[in-house]
Amino acid sequence: MNCAQGDHFLQVDGRKNLLEIELNEGLRRRHRELQAKLESLGEAYSEGRASGQTLESRRRELKSQNASITAATKRSQGISGVY
Repeated sequence: MNCAQGDHFLQVDGRKNLLEIELNEGLRRRHRELQAKLESLGEAYSEGRASGQTLESRRRELKSQNASITAATKRSQGISGVY
């Protein structure tokens, strides 16, 4: 490996690490948001404020967000294996 290839490898590796960090931070943030929504959903349900339609709407939204988190996690894991 020549010097230019080594420099390029270091740049790619550094970029990969930055992307992993950004993705993981985003996943943690989304997880906290989902936890807060789940807690508020539980509170609304237990207090009798949530109608059946509102509850179902929230469930669909949470399911969609969970799918987004799962997809981002898979992308993050895929980036981890790229050099």
